Amino acid sequence: MKWQVIKAVSAAWLSLLISTSSVAAQWGQKDWGDLLWGETVAQSDGNAGAASAGDVDGDSIADEVDNCPAVVNAIQSDVDADGVGDACDTVDDRNLSGGLAALTDGQEIQLVYVGLLGRAADRPGFNYWLDEISSGKFSIEDLRHNIVNYQSEYLETLGLLSRYDLIAELYDNLFTRVPDAAGHDYWATGGGASVQIDRLVLALLNGAGVSDTAALLNKAEVATYYTDSYSFYLKSDASQVIESVDSSMASVEVAKKAVCEC
Repeated sequence: MKWQVIKAVSAAWLSLLISTSSVAAQWGQKDWGDLLWGETVAQSDGNAGAASAGDVDGDSIADEVDNCPAVVNAIQSDVDADGVGDACDTVDDRNLSGGLAALTDGQEIQLVYVGLLGRAADRPGFNYWLDEISSGKFSIEDLRHNIVNYQSEYLETLGLLSRYDLIAELYDNLFTRVPDAAGHDYWATGGGASVQIDRLVLALLNGAGVSDTAALLNKAEVATYYTDSYSFYLKSDASQVIESVDSSMASVEVAKKAVCEC
């Protein structure tokens, strides 16, 4: 009797193995894995590869909408609005001439803050001056006059410098570079020496060349981004986010990312 039971069980297992082998042979190993586990390890790895293939640089922006698909740029900044992100754009399509006349009121305000105070404007101050200047009640010259004559933040820092040293500080704040010898001498002792020391910031804005104008536009862009974005204003943050912005568009993407991390 025991032997008959064992034979019956063995026959059942043999039948199951034959059936299983037939199905596996018919579907193939990969599909048989689907039947048993839902998907094979190979399929799982393949799906992960497909997901990463849709975001080559891993910045969480899908390649089809990423304006720099091969370079990490989660902010997607594009200051010249040409569809190519700042992080990978090597051709600046903006108008880089025209001086103060080519700047908006908002850009001028930010750049006076950047030049004289070394920081992006706080929101209440920016909005006040934008309203006053846009309405024609005040001008950008009035903002400059207010800072250099009444703001201790300026009077106790740049306001204490000699003309020669002030020029160097303004170049650093506005253009993120040291002045070339010819430019330094021009503003210090040459043809630009007639410009009053407290009016130098506007003179530099108005006389900027192509590369320096790019730096100014980039500084204004990042400063405005910070002013619009901060939750709690800190002068140290407002200064830090613009200090490394230069004439390269790539520096704008980096700085905007830093704003998000403040």
